[in-house]
Amino acid sequence: MPILPATVSTSNEVAIYCRISQDAQQEGLGVARQEADCRRIAKARGWKVGEVFTDNDESAYRRKKPRPGYSAMVESIRAGRFSWVIAYHPTRLLRSMRELEDLCDLVEKTRLQVAFVQAPDYDLNTANGRMVARLLASVAQNESEVNSERIQRKMLAIVEAGRPGGGDPPYGYKKTPSKELKVEPREAELVNEAVDRILAGETLYSIQQDWISRKIPTRRGARWSTTALKAMVTKGSIAGLRTHHGTVVGPASWTAIVDAERWNRVRTILLDPGRSRKVPNRSYLLTGLLTCGSCDRPLASIARSPKKKAERGPGTSTRAYGCKLDRGGCGHVHMLAEPLEEYVMELAFHTTEGQLFRRRLSKTKDAKKSDRAILASIAEDERALLELSDMWAQKQIGRDEWMRQRVPISERIETAKAQLHIVGNNDQLKRIVDQHGSVRAAWPTLSLQTQRDTLAAIYLRLSVHPATGVRHRFDPDRILYVWRV
Repeated sequence: MPILPATVSTSNEVAIYCRISQDAQQEGLGVARQEADCRRIAKARGWKVGEVFTDNDESAYRRKKPRPGYSAMVESIRAGRFSWVIAYHPTRLLRSMRELEDLCDLVEKTRLQVAFVQAPDYDLNTANGRMVARLLASVAQNESEVNSERIQRKMLAIVEAGRPGGGDPPYGYKKTPSKELKVEPREAELVNEAVDRILAGETLYSIQQDWISRKIPTRRGARWSTTALKAMVTKGSIAGLRTHHGTVVGPASWTAIVDAERWNRVRTILLDPGRSRKVPNRSYLLTGLLTCGSCDRPLASIARSPKKKAERGPGTSTRAYGCKLDRGGCGHVHMLAEPLEEYVMELAFHTTEGQLFRRRLSKTKDAKKSDRAILASIAEDERALLELSDMWAQKQIGRDEWMRQRVPISERIETAKAQLHIVGNNDQLKRIVDQHGSVRAAWPTLSLQTQRDTLAAIYLRLSVHPATGVRHRFDPDRILYVWRV
Protein backbone atom coordinates (compact mmCIF):
# COMPACT_ATOMS: atom_id res chain seq x y z
CA MET A 1 0.00 0.00 0.00
CA PRO A 2 1.59 3.35 -1.04
CA ILE A 3 2.20 5.97 1.67
CA LEU A 4 0.34 9.17 0.79
CA PRO A 5 1.95 12.60 1.36
CA ALA A 6 1.32 13.95 4.85
CA THR A 7 -1.08 16.88 5.32
CA VAL A 8 -0.82 19.66 7.92
CA SER A 9 -3.97 19.50 10.04
CA THR A 10 -6.40 22.42 10.40
CA SER A 11 -8.79 20.33 12.52
CA ASN A 12 -9.67 21.24 16.10
CA GLU A 13 -10.02 17.56 17.05
CA VAL A 14 -7.43 15.55 18.98
CA ALA A 15 -6.66 11.82 19.00
CA ILE A 16 -6.23 9.69 22.10
CA TYR A 17 -3.94 6.65 22.01
CA CYS A 18 -4.02 3.92 24.70
CA ARG A 19 -1.95 0.72 24.99
CA ILE A 20 -1.47 -1.94 27.65
CA SER A 21 1.23 -4.62 27.41
CA GLN A 22 -0.52 -7.57 29.04
CA ASP A 23 -4.20 -8.24 29.48
CA ALA A 24 -4.53 -11.94 30.27
CA GLN A 25 -8.29 -11.68 30.89
CA GLN A 26 -8.86 -9.58 27.72
CA GLU A 27 -11.11 -7.23 29.72
CA GLY A 28 -9.57 -3.98 28.47
CA LEU A 29 -9.65 -2.37 31.91
CA GLY A 30 -6.13 -0.91 31.58
CA VAL A 31 -6.83 0.92 28.33
CA ALA A 32 -10.17 2.11 29.70
CA ARG A 33 -8.42 3.78 32.64
CA GLN A 34 -5.86 5.37 30.31
CA GLU A 35 -8.65 6.72 28.10
CA ALA A 36 -10.46 8.26 31.10
CA ASP A 37 -7.28 10.08 32.21
CA CYS A 38 -6.58 11.30 28.65
CA ARG A 39 -10.13 12.62 28.30
CA ARG A 40 -9.68 14.64 31.52
CA ILE A 41 -6.61 16.32 29.97
CA ALA A 42 -8.57 17.08 26.79
CA LYS A 43 -11.49 18.53 28.76
CA ALA A 44 -9.21 20.68 30.93
CA ARG A 45 -7.60 22.19 27.79
CA GLY A 46 -10.87 22.62 25.93
CA TRP A 47 -10.06 20.08 23.21
CA LYS A 48 -12.60 17.99 21.33
CA VAL A 49 -11.75 14.28 21.19
CA GLY A 50 -12.15 13.06 17.61
CA GLU A 51 -11.25 9.37 18.00
CA VAL A 52 -9.69 6.95 20.47
CA PHE A 53 -7.15 4.43 19.14
CA THR A 54 -6.28 1.41 21.30
CA ASP A 55 -3.95 -1.58 21.25
CA ASN A 56 -4.79 -4.06 23.98
CA ASP A 57 -2.30 -6.73 25.13
CA GLU A 58 0.54 -5.45 22.91
CA SER A 59 3.91 -5.86 24.65
CA ALA A 60 6.91 -3.61 24.21
CA TYR A 61 9.10 -6.73 23.94
CA ARG A 62 7.50 -7.61 20.59
CA ARG A 63 8.56 -4.46 18.82
CA LYS A 64 8.42 -6.05 15.38
CA LYS A 65 4.76 -6.96 15.78
CA PRO A 66 2.54 -4.29 14.18
CA ARG A 67 0.05 -2.34 16.26
CA PRO A 68 -3.26 -2.00 14.37
CA GLY A 69 -4.51 0.90 16.50
CA TYR A 70 -1.25 2.84 16.28
CA SER A 71 -1.03 2.27 12.50
CA ALA A 72 -4.60 3.52 12.02
CA MET A 73 -3.83 6.63 14.10
CA VAL A 74 -0.70 7.40 12.05
CA GLU A 75 -2.71 7.17 8.81
CA SER A 76 -5.34 9.53 10.24
CA ILE A 77 -2.63 12.03 11.29
CA ARG A 78 -1.02 11.74 7.87
CA ALA A 79 -4.41 12.55 6.32
CA GLY A 80 -4.66 15.77 8.40
CA ARG A 81 -7.43 14.73 10.81
CA PHE A 82 -5.65 15.61 14.06
CA SER A 83 -3.22 18.28 15.24
CA TRP A 84 -2.70 16.83 18.74
CA VAL A 85 -2.26 13.31 20.18
CA ILE A 86 -2.79 12.56 23.88
CA ALA A 87 -1.26 9.46 25.48
CA TYR A 88 -0.96 8.36 29.10
CA HIS A 89 2.85 8.14 29.07
CA PRO A 90 5.63 8.15 26.43
CA THR A 91 6.19 4.41 26.98
CA ARG A 92 2.54 3.78 26.07
CA LEU A 93 2.89 5.69 22.78
CA LEU A 94 6.35 4.50 21.69
CA ARG A 95 8.11 1.15 22.08
CA SER A 96 11.56 1.89 20.63
CA MET A 97 13.94 4.57 19.45
CA ARG A 98 13.10 3.64 15.88
CA GLU A 99 9.42 4.41 16.43
CA LEU A 100 10.38 7.76 17.98
CA GLU A 101 12.38 8.72 14.87
CA ASP A 102 9.45 7.74 12.64
CA LEU A 103 7.17 9.91 14.78
CA CYS A 104 9.62 12.83 14.52
CA ASP A 105 9.50 12.52 10.72
CA LEU A 106 5.70 12.59 10.85
CA VAL A 107 5.71 15.64 13.17
CA GLU A 108 8.03 17.48 10.78
CA LYS A 109 5.56 16.98 7.92
CA THR A 110 2.29 17.54 9.81
CA ARG A 111 3.29 19.94 12.67
CA LEU A 112 1.74 17.42 15.10
CA GLN A 113 1.85 18.14 18.87
CA VAL A 114 1.99 15.43 21.57
CA ALA A 115 0.65 15.62 25.13
CA PHE A 116 0.92 13.13 28.01
CA VAL A 117 -0.95 12.55 31.28
CA GLN A 118 2.12 11.40 33.26
CA ALA A 119 4.88 13.38 31.50
CA PRO A 120 5.48 16.90 30.19
CA ASP A 121 4.37 17.73 26.66
CA TYR A 122 6.91 17.12 23.91
CA ASP A 123 7.31 19.82 21.29
CA LEU A 124 8.87 17.57 18.68
CA ASN A 125 8.96 20.47 16.25
CA THR A 126 12.00 21.88 18.13
CA ALA A 127 15.54 20.52 18.52
CA ASN A 128 15.37 20.71 22.33
CA GLY A 129 12.04 18.87 22.39
CA ARG A 130 13.42 16.06 20.20
CA MET A 131 16.56 15.81 22.38
CA VAL A 132 14.50 15.38 25.57
CA ALA A 133 12.26 12.83 23.84
CA ARG A 134 15.26 10.81 22.64
CA LEU A 135 16.86 10.78 26.10
CA LEU A 136 13.65 9.57 27.76
CA ALA A 137 12.98 7.05 24.98
CA SER A 138 16.52 5.68 25.35
CA VAL A 139 16.03 5.17 29.08
CA ALA A 140 12.62 3.54 28.49
CA GLN A 141 14.05 1.17 25.85
CA ASN A 142 16.88 0.15 28.18
CA GLU A 143 14.38 -0.63 30.96
CA SER A 144 12.34 -2.70 28.51
CA GLU A 145 15.39 -4.69 27.39
CA VAL A 146 16.56 -5.28 30.99
CA ASN A 147 13.06 -6.45 31.91
CA SER A 148 13.04 -8.75 28.87
CA GLU A 149 16.37 -10.32 29.95
CA ARG A 150 15.00 -10.84 33.46
CA ILE A 151 11.91 -12.60 32.11
CA GLN A 152 14.00 -14.80 29.81
CA ARG A 153 16.25 -15.82 32.72
CA LYS A 154 13.18 -16.62 34.80
CA MET A 155 11.79 -18.78 31.99
CA LEU A 156 15.13 -20.61 31.69
CA ALA A 157 15.06 -21.34 35.43
CA ILE A 158 11.56 -22.81 35.03
CA VAL A 159 12.80 -24.96 32.15
CA GLU A 160 15.86 -26.19 34.08
CA ALA A 161 13.61 -27.12 37.01
CA GLY A 162 11.47 -29.22 34.65
CA ARG A 163 8.31 -27.26 35.39
CA PRO A 164 5.72 -26.33 32.73
CA GLY A 165 5.76 -22.84 31.26
CA GLY A 166 2.89 -20.53 30.46
CA GLY A 167 0.39 -20.90 27.65
CA ASP A 168 -1.72 -23.89 26.69
CA PRO A 169 -0.58 -27.31 27.94
CA PRO A 170 0.77 -29.80 25.35
CA TYR A 171 -1.71 -32.14 23.68
CA GLY A 172 -2.33 -35.08 26.01
CA TYR A 173 -2.22 -32.97 29.18
CA LYS A 174 -4.33 -30.49 31.13
CA LYS A 175 -3.30 -27.92 33.73
CA THR A 176 -4.28 -28.31 37.36
CA PRO A 177 -5.22 -25.28 39.53
CA SER A 178 -1.60 -25.33 40.82
CA LYS A 179 -0.38 -24.92 37.19
CA GLU A 180 1.07 -28.46 37.05
CA LEU A 181 0.44 -30.81 34.10
CA LYS A 182 -1.82 -33.83 34.49
CA VAL A 183 -2.44 -36.52 31.86
CA GLU A 184 -5.72 -36.11 29.97
CA PRO A 185 -6.79 -39.74 29.35
CA ARG A 186 -8.64 -39.36 26.04
CA GLU A 187 -5.94 -37.23 24.42
CA ALA A 188 -3.18 -39.45 25.83
CA GLU A 189 -4.87 -42.44 24.21
CA LEU A 190 -4.76 -40.67 20.83
CA VAL A 191 -1.09 -39.73 21.32
CA ASN A 192 -0.22 -43.39 21.94
CA GLU A 193 -2.32 -44.45 18.95
CA ALA A 194 -0.46 -42.06 16.64
CA VAL A 195 2.93 -43.21 17.97
CA ASP A 196 2.03 -46.90 17.55
CA ARG A 197 0.77 -46.38 14.01
CA ILE A 198 3.90 -44.48 12.96
CA LEU A 199 6.10 -47.20 14.43
CA ALA A 200 3.95 -49.71 12.55
CA GLY A 201 4.89 -48.09 9.26
CA GLU A 202 1.89 -45.83 8.65
CA THR A 203 2.38 -42.36 7.21
CA LEU A 204 1.34 -39.12 8.89
CA TYR A 205 -1.00 -38.51 5.96
CA SER A 206 -2.75 -41.83 6.54
CA ILE A 207 -3.29 -41.08 10.25
CA GLN A 208 -4.44 -37.55 9.45
CA GLN A 209 -7.06 -38.78 6.95
CA ASP A 210 -8.27 -41.43 9.39
CA TRP A 211 -8.67 -38.92 12.24
CA ILE A 212 -10.53 -36.52 9.96
CA SER A 213 -12.93 -39.30 8.93
CA ARG A 214 -13.41 -40.19 12.63
CA LYS A 215 -14.09 -36.50 13.36
CA ILE A 216 -11.24 -36.23 15.88
CA PRO A 217 -10.45 -32.50 16.29
CA THR A 218 -7.34 -30.75 17.56
CA ARG A 219 -7.34 -29.04 20.94
CA ARG A 220 -8.77 -25.90 19.29
CA GLY A 221 -11.44 -27.82 17.37
CA ALA A 222 -9.70 -27.66 13.98
CA ARG A 223 -8.91 -30.48 11.54
CA TRP A 224 -5.59 -32.23 12.06
CA SER A 225 -2.77 -31.52 9.63
CA THR A 226 0.32 -33.66 9.07
CA THR A 227 2.42 -30.79 10.44
CA ALA A 228 0.40 -30.69 13.68
CA LEU A 229 0.59 -34.48 14.03
CA LYS A 230 4.35 -34.47 13.54
CA ALA A 231 4.82 -31.69 16.10
CA MET A 232 2.66 -33.55 18.64
CA VAL A 233 4.51 -36.89 18.51
CA THR A 234 8.04 -35.42 18.35
CA LYS A 235 7.66 -33.05 21.31
CA GLY A 236 9.68 -34.05 24.36
CA SER A 237 6.74 -33.26 26.63
CA ILE A 238 4.92 -36.52 25.74
CA ALA A 239 8.01 -38.47 26.88
CA GLY A 240 8.20 -36.54 30.18
CA LEU A 241 11.13 -34.43 29.00
CA ARG A 242 11.62 -30.66 29.31
CA THR A 243 12.93 -28.97 26.17
CA HIS A 244 14.18 -25.46 25.43
CA HIS A 245 14.31 -24.24 21.82
CA GLY A 246 14.02 -27.84 20.63
CA THR A 247 16.82 -29.21 22.84
CA VAL A 248 16.14 -31.64 25.69
CA VAL A 249 17.23 -29.99 28.95
CA GLY A 250 16.29 -32.77 31.36
CA PRO A 251 13.38 -34.70 32.93
CA ALA A 252 10.08 -32.89 33.38
CA SER A 253 7.95 -32.71 36.51
CA TRP A 254 4.97 -34.36 34.80
CA THR A 255 4.18 -37.99 33.92
CA ALA A 256 5.25 -39.29 30.51
CA ILE A 257 2.57 -40.52 28.08
CA VAL A 258 5.03 -42.32 25.79
CA ASP A 259 8.14 -44.15 27.01
CA ALA A 260 11.50 -42.72 25.93
CA GLU A 261 12.36 -45.68 23.69
CA ARG A 262 9.23 -45.38 21.54
CA TRP A 263 9.58 -41.59 21.43
CA ASN A 264 13.17 -41.88 20.19
CA ARG A 265 12.11 -44.38 17.52
CA VAL A 266 9.37 -42.04 16.27
CA ARG A 267 11.81 -39.13 16.10
CA THR A 268 14.31 -41.30 14.21
CA ILE A 269 11.63 -42.03 11.61
CA LEU A 270 10.03 -38.59 11.28
CA LEU A 271 13.14 -36.41 11.58
CA ASP A 272 15.18 -38.40 9.07
CA PRO A 273 16.58 -35.80 6.59
CA GLY A 274 16.03 -38.23 3.73
CA ARG A 275 12.34 -38.63 4.50
CA SER A 276 10.05 -37.32 1.77
CA ARG A 277 8.10 -34.20 2.79
CA LYS A 278 5.60 -34.49 -0.08
CA VAL A 279 2.15 -36.01 0.46
CA PRO A 280 1.23 -38.23 -2.50
CA ASN A 281 -2.08 -37.35 -4.12
CA ARG A 282 -2.95 -40.78 -5.52
CA SER A 283 -6.35 -42.16 -6.52
CA TYR A 284 -4.90 -45.46 -7.79
CA LEU A 285 -4.50 -48.16 -5.14
CA LEU A 286 -1.19 -49.61 -6.38
CA THR A 287 0.67 -46.49 -7.54
CA GLY A 288 4.15 -46.58 -6.05
CA LEU A 289 3.91 -50.33 -5.24
CA LEU A 290 4.25 -51.76 -8.76
CA THR A 291 7.45 -52.03 -10.77
CA CYS A 292 8.10 -52.95 -14.37
CA GLY A 293 9.23 -56.56 -14.90
CA SER A 294 11.46 -55.46 -17.81
CA CYS A 295 13.29 -52.36 -16.57
CA ASP A 296 12.44 -52.38 -12.83
CA ARG A 297 11.15 -48.79 -13.01
CA PRO A 298 7.96 -47.86 -11.04
CA LEU A 299 4.71 -48.22 -12.97
CA ALA A 300 2.64 -45.03 -13.26
CA SER A 301 -1.12 -44.55 -13.33
CA ILE A 302 -2.38 -43.93 -16.87
CA ALA A 303 -5.67 -43.75 -18.75
CA ARG A 304 -6.11 -46.18 -21.67
CA SER A 305 -8.45 -45.17 -24.51
CA PRO A 306 -10.49 -47.72 -26.54
CA LYS A 307 -8.54 -49.35 -29.35
CA LYS A 308 -11.13 -48.39 -31.96
CA LYS A 309 -11.17 -44.68 -32.82
CA ALA A 310 -14.97 -44.64 -33.18
CA GLU A 311 -15.38 -45.73 -29.57
CA ARG A 312 -13.21 -42.95 -28.12
CA GLY A 313 -14.71 -39.92 -26.39
CA PRO A 314 -15.27 -38.25 -23.02
CA GLY A 315 -15.62 -40.80 -20.24
CA THR A 316 -14.49 -43.75 -22.37
CA SER A 317 -10.93 -44.06 -21.03
CA THR A 318 -10.06 -46.89 -18.63
CA ARG A 319 -7.78 -46.79 -15.59
CA ALA A 320 -4.49 -48.62 -16.11
CA TYR A 321 -0.89 -48.91 -14.94
CA GLY A 322 2.01 -48.53 -17.33
CA CYS A 323 5.76 -48.10 -17.72
CA LYS A 324 6.23 -44.61 -19.16
CA LEU A 325 9.06 -43.53 -21.43
CA ASP A 326 8.99 -39.95 -20.18
CA ARG A 327 9.79 -41.21 -16.67
CA GLY A 328 12.81 -43.23 -17.71
CA GLY A 329 10.94 -46.50 -18.30
CA CYS A 330 11.04 -48.90 -21.22
CA GLY A 331 7.37 -48.42 -22.22
CA HIS A 332 6.82 -52.18 -22.72
CA VAL A 333 4.48 -52.96 -19.79
CA HIS A 334 0.81 -51.95 -19.40
CA MET A 335 -2.07 -53.54 -17.48
CA LEU A 336 -5.67 -52.51 -16.76
CA ALA A 337 -6.06 -51.31 -13.18
CA GLU A 338 -9.35 -52.87 -12.04
CA PRO A 339 -8.55 -56.60 -12.55
CA LEU A 340 -4.98 -56.09 -11.33
CA GLU A 341 -6.12 -54.36 -8.10
CA GLU A 342 -8.78 -57.02 -7.45
CA TYR A 343 -6.25 -59.81 -7.93
CA VAL A 344 -3.65 -58.20 -5.64
CA MET A 345 -6.26 -57.52 -2.93
CA GLU A 346 -7.77 -61.03 -3.05
CA LEU A 347 -4.33 -62.61 -2.95
CA ALA A 348 -3.44 -60.50 0.10
CA PHE A 349 -6.74 -61.35 1.85
CA HIS A 350 -6.33 -65.07 1.26
CA THR A 351 -2.69 -65.16 2.38
CA THR A 352 -3.24 -63.15 5.57
CA GLU A 353 -6.07 -65.49 6.64
CA GLY A 354 -3.72 -68.50 6.73
CA GLN A 355 -2.10 -69.98 9.84
CA LEU A 356 1.41 -69.40 8.51
CA PHE A 357 0.76 -65.66 8.34
CA ARG A 358 -0.56 -65.60 11.90
CA ARG A 359 2.45 -67.53 13.20
CA ARG A 360 4.81 -65.08 11.51
CA LEU A 361 2.82 -62.16 12.85
CA SER A 362 3.15 -63.48 16.39
CA LYS A 363 6.94 -63.12 16.10
CA THR A 364 6.61 -59.33 16.09
CA LYS A 365 7.20 -59.10 19.85
CA ASP A 366 10.42 -61.12 19.56
CA ALA A 367 11.61 -58.94 16.68
CA LYS A 368 10.98 -55.81 18.72
CA LYS A 369 13.66 -56.88 21.19
CA SER A 370 16.29 -56.04 18.61
CA ASP A 371 15.02 -52.47 18.17
CA ARG A 372 16.87 -51.20 21.24
CA ALA A 373 20.13 -52.61 19.88
CA ILE A 374 19.45 -50.99 16.48
CA LEU A 375 18.78 -47.60 18.09
CA ALA A 376 21.94 -47.94 20.16
CA SER A 377 24.00 -48.69 17.05
CA ILE A 378 22.51 -45.66 15.27
CA ALA A 379 23.37 -43.39 18.21
CA GLU A 380 26.91 -44.81 18.38
CA ASP A 381 27.51 -44.26 14.66
CA GLU A 382 26.09 -40.73 14.81
CA ARG A 383 28.52 -39.93 17.63
CA ALA A 384 31.33 -41.35 15.51
CA LEU A 385 30.37 -39.02 12.66
CA LEU A 386 30.49 -36.03 15.00
CA GLU A 387 33.90 -37.05 16.34
CA LEU A 388 35.14 -37.52 12.78
CA SER A 389 33.91 -34.03 11.82
CA ASP A 390 35.67 -32.54 14.86
CA MET A 391 38.94 -34.25 13.90
CA TRP A 392 38.69 -32.85 10.38
CA ALA A 393 37.78 -29.35 11.66
CA GLN A 394 40.84 -29.43 13.96
CA LYS A 395 43.01 -30.62 11.01
CA GLN A 396 43.87 -33.89 12.76
CA ILE A 397 42.89 -35.75 9.57
CA GLY A 398 42.68 -34.69 5.92
CA ARG A 399 39.56 -34.41 3.77
CA ASP A 400 40.24 -37.66 1.90
CA GLU A 401 40.55 -39.65 5.13
CA TRP A 402 37.41 -37.93 6.52
CA MET A 403 35.40 -38.87 3.42
CA ARG A 404 36.77 -42.43 3.35
CA GLN A 405 35.70 -43.11 6.95
CA ARG A 406 32.42 -41.19 6.73
CA VAL A 407 30.91 -43.21 3.87
CA PRO A 408 30.76 -46.65 5.58
CA ILE A 409 29.46 -45.10 8.82
CA SER A 410 26.69 -43.27 6.96
CA GLU A 411 25.76 -46.47 5.11
CA ARG A 412 25.51 -48.37 8.42
CA ILE A 413 23.17 -45.67 9.79
CA GLU A 414 20.89 -45.87 6.72
CA THR A 415 20.79 -49.68 6.90
CA ALA A 416 19.93 -49.60 10.60
CA LYS A 417 17.13 -47.06 10.05
CA ALA A 418 15.66 -49.25 7.31
CA GLN A 419 15.61 -52.21 9.73
CA LEU A 420 13.41 -50.22 12.14
CA HIS A 421 10.69 -50.11 9.49
CA ILE A 422 10.68 -53.88 8.93
CA VAL A 423 9.27 -54.61 12.39
CA GLY A 424 6.86 -51.72 11.92
CA ASN A 425 5.21 -53.43 8.96
CA ASN A 426 4.21 -56.41 11.12
CA ASP A 427 2.96 -54.04 13.84
CA GLN A 428 0.50 -52.42 11.43
CA LEU A 429 -0.87 -55.76 10.24
CA LYS A 430 -1.17 -57.02 13.80
CA ARG A 431 -3.15 -53.96 14.85
CA ILE A 432 -5.57 -54.37 11.92
CA VAL A 433 -6.06 -58.10 12.55
CA ASP A 434 -6.50 -57.59 16.32
CA GLN A 435 -9.15 -54.90 15.77
CA HIS A 436 -11.12 -56.45 12.88
CA GLY A 437 -10.28 -60.14 12.89
CA SER A 438 -8.79 -60.10 9.38
CA VAL A 439 -7.49 -57.75 6.69
CA ARG A 440 -10.53 -58.65 4.53
CA ALA A 441 -12.96 -57.53 7.24
CA ALA A 442 -11.04 -54.31 7.89
CA TRP A 443 -10.63 -53.32 4.23
CA PRO A 444 -13.92 -51.37 3.70
CA THR A 445 -13.24 -49.27 6.81
CA LEU A 446 -9.71 -48.23 5.74
CA SER A 447 -8.90 -45.04 3.87
CA LEU A 448 -7.17 -45.35 0.48
CA GLN A 449 -3.83 -44.35 2.01
CA THR A 450 -4.18 -46.92 4.82
CA GLN A 451 -5.09 -49.59 2.26
CA ARG A 452 -1.92 -48.72 0.36
CA ASP A 453 0.15 -48.84 3.56
CA THR A 454 -1.36 -52.24 4.39
CA LEU A 455 -0.47 -53.71 1.00
CA ALA A 456 3.04 -52.27 1.33
CA ALA A 457 3.31 -54.13 4.64
CA ILE A 458 2.19 -57.42 3.02
CA TYR A 459 4.12 -57.31 -0.26
CA LEU A 460 7.87 -56.86 -0.40
CA ARG A 461 7.75 -56.69 -4.21
CA LEU A 462 5.04 -56.44 -6.89
CA SER A 463 6.12 -56.42 -10.54
CA VAL A 464 4.25 -56.75 -13.83
CA HIS A 465 5.89 -58.39 -16.85
CA PRO A 466 5.19 -57.68 -20.54
CA ALA A 467 2.18 -59.33 -22.20
CA THR A 468 2.81 -62.44 -24.30
CA GLY A 469 -0.72 -63.11 -25.53
CA VAL A 470 -3.85 -61.14 -26.41
CA ARG A 471 -3.60 -57.46 -25.55
CA HIS A 472 -5.88 -56.19 -22.73
CA ARG A 473 -6.55 -59.77 -21.55
CA PHE A 474 -5.81 -60.10 -17.83
CA ASP A 475 -3.10 -62.69 -17.24
CA PRO A 476 -2.19 -63.31 -13.56
CA ASP A 477 0.98 -65.12 -14.66
CA ARG A 478 2.42 -61.71 -15.62
CA ILE A 479 2.41 -60.65 -11.94
CA LEU A 480 5.41 -61.52 -9.80
CA TYR A 481 5.12 -60.98 -6.04
CA VAL A 482 7.30 -61.52 -2.98
CA TRP A 483 5.77 -61.58 0.52
CA ARG A 484 7.15 -59.33 3.21
CA VAL A 485 5.74 -61.56 5.97
